[in-house]
Amino acid sequence: MRRPVYTLDMPFELSKKFAATQKKINERVGALETEWADHAKRSEELQQFELTPGAGAALAEAGKAHTTAKLNLLLKERLLRIEIDKFYADCESDLTAARDAAFQAHEAAKVDVRQKLISIGYIDEMPPGANWKSIEPGHIMHHPRVFAAKQHYQSLRDYQLSPLRTLNSDSLEIVNGVLNGIRKRMLQENLA
Repeated sequence: MRRPVYTLDMPFELSKKFAATQKKINERVGALETEWADHAKRSEELQQFELTPGAGAALAEAGKAHTTAKLNLLLKERLLRIEIDKFYADCESDLTAARDAAFQAHEAAKVDVRQKLISIGYIDEMPPGANWKSIEPGHIMHHPRVFAAKQHYQSLRDYQLSPLRTLNSDSLEIVNGVLNGIRKRMLQENLA
């Protein structure tokens, strides 16, 4: 079963720097998926090939053309997946820097909210809740600024840990295996 090639999506911070490359790759992904859909239709037509006397040569020729088309599609997919892996590697340092900056902004927001609560009379004591004026964790974590900073940090972290990123590398290994299998089969047919 063939795995689809997924289009790239980028967090906002990185989208400006990598927009041109992202757009080019996404266009190629769309074109490749269309080619695979057309190939699947041709496969269905080949399965419905009517066997009549003398049709063996035509069927064999159609099968060879179909295998060649599949081989060419797999080669295109392999190159595209390599380019996607390179794209992810190129943006990794920028993504890590953006994620770290978002984490620092989240921590700074918590400190600022804590300081503002203290400035209006809340008490920063442990354990929280011992006094009605003590700062509760919810006072800080549910503050809109802290909550937004946390959401932003989590979105960057989730993107960095996205299974789609590793799925592409895993799929590249599968494509390479299929290509090697086709190559061996074609060599055996040519030697026979």
